[in-house]
Amino acid sequence: ALPISVDFAMAPISLPDRLWTLATVRSSAERVAVEAARLDAEQDCRVAFEGNAAPMLLLDRQGHALAINAAFCNLVGWSSDEMLGGDSSLYTLEEDRGISEAAIERIVSGTSQAEKYVKRYRHRGGRILNVEVHLAPVYDEEGQVRRIVVSERDITEEMALRAELKYQARHDPLTGLANRALLDERLERMQMRLTQIGRASCRERV
Repeated sequence: ALPISVDFAMAPISLPDRLWTLATVRSSAERVAVEAARLDAEQDCRVAFEGNAAPMLLLDRQGHALAINAAFCNLVGWSSDEMLGGDSSLYTLEEDRGISEAAIERIVSGTSQAEKYVKRYRHRGGRILNVEVHLAPVYDEEGQVRRIVVSERDITEEMALRAELKYQARHDPLTGLANRALLDERLERMQMRLTQIGRASCRERV
């Protein structure tokens, strides 16, 4: 016969004539299978997180880093040991500090189920990065936010390209002077501004 795993428990029972011990035995196969499945799922998630090409973090409810993957370390130039336990202030540009904290507060308070925003990082080497940030909560069995998963995308080159295309569309490629498209846009803005001023003046007369 093959050996099997069992859960064994004993409890004393006091009867008038003597003290008895009640023993219960049950197969632990189901519990072991459930625990094995849970460990497999955690391992799969860990591999997917650590090996993901997208920069990712796992935060607690206060915004402190519990786990950081290699892609995020490459993004900001800091090691995971240097960032674990801390918040985003280490690598966030001074003017953009508070953006992530406000988003985390909205998720933890339940006023938001997901957050997406753009902020700027300062790489350890000094260059400025524009990053698109996604926040998603992980809930416990009671429906409370337990962790926050952060996924990020470096859009620095994308934003620079957009700015360049916008500039080229409004300036002469040889002289660098404003072209007709930019002139028309400025004239339209001026006309709208004059119209607003005129309406305000009419209301004041009335």
